[in-house]
Amino acid sequence: MCIMDSSKLRTIDLKVVFLGKEGTGKTCMAERYISNRFLKRQYEPTIGGTFSAKQVCYKDHPIKICLWDTSGSIRYESMNRIFYRSAKAAIVCYDLTDGESWDKAKEWILELRAHERDCLLYICGTKLDLVNENKYLRRVKQHKAQDFASGIGATYFETSSKTGENVDALFETIIADFGARPSNFELSDSIILHEKTSPYGSSCVGCPCWLN
Repeated sequence: MCIMDSSKLRTIDLKVVFLGKEGTGKTCMAERYISNRFLKRQYEPTIGGTFSAKQVCYKDHPIKICLWDTSGSIRYESMNRIFYRSAKAAIVCYDLTDGESWDKAKEWILELRAHERDCLLYICGTKLDLVNENKYLRRVKQHKAQDFASGIGATYFETSSKTGENVDALFETIIADFGARPSNFELSDSIILHEKTSPYGSSCVGCPCWLN
């Protein structure tokens, strides 16, 4: 909640994109953060990309977090490259119980580092609740993932969308890291934002979440 009168301040847009293999829980994490609930329905793969937003504050400055949840299917990988363009932050997810998802996460990470060098990068091991219940389900050692993240300048988290563990902490870190870059606020003052609608039907008001 903003203490100051946020109407006198321009809302800053923070575009965050989810990337990762299908079934890694990207949609569940977005739902947990936006609506604070866990999706219990049968798994349905994301087709293309879906958009959601949440208004937050950083040091009394209003920020709109624009989340793009992308498909984990190989079929839509080329489309995902459109979605991550100009993203301020990327959450690359892998399933702690799925070794193949870790390999795919590293592919996305290397691609992001090559094409979006200024994008804040977060590596997230999902489904922590399963590992907490049975440590033998873990397929990637925590220190291995942490060392990889440190080596490329990324921040590492392990989360559970089912219990909510570390989900808010992840986004609080993203907001703080974004806010620590003065250029993010300076640039927004020089841009007049207009309403845009993506070809997938998600309305995007005042948010650089589509094509720039």
